[in-house]
Amino acid sequence: MKSIVIYFSFDESTRTLAEAMASSIGADLLRLVPAGDFARTYYHHVENPEQIRSTPGYNSEREHVWGSESVTMNNKPELEPYDFDPGLYEMIIIGTPVWALTYASPFNTFLEKAAIKGKRIALFCTHQGIIGAALEDLKKALKGNEIVQEIDFESPASRMDEYVETSREWARELLHL
Repeated sequence: MKSIVIYFSFDESTRTLAEAMASSIGADLLRLVPAGDFARTYYHHVENPEQIRSTPGYNSEREHVWGSESVTMNNKPELEPYDFDPGLYEMIIIGTPVWALTYASPFNTFLEKAAIKGKRIALFCTHQGIIGAALEDLKKALKGNEIVQEIDFESPASRMDEYVETSREWARELLHL
């Protein structure tokens, strides 16, 4: 079954799990990468974490406020170009961190442009204890598709080895639904 794992990750957690899922089932992998105004924050946090504290102008509280505000304001941040044709896939796995009790705002942009309809979709999220409406909101945004399964990973940084194996098994199970 031709599959793809599409994810956004502001830290290593969602990224690590998405990569584990994709590798375990031979799926394509699409990473949503912010551009424009959010690119500086994203790259300093994700691409250069060892430099984050020494970056001039870095303010961790501002970074977290931006994430919450972007969700609350239903922002659609610009994304770096990507190649995605939903018609090529029978199974789409979507992964997001939970931001302000819902899914991360880069998915607002992606879902508006991707026009995904009539697909089998599985959802996963990472969070620090409160999942909020993240998966329910994604289901609403993906109406017209069959949501076949969902899973959440609480406090993944502290349980990453366990969750990597769980995510691999979960992805393999999806192929048999």
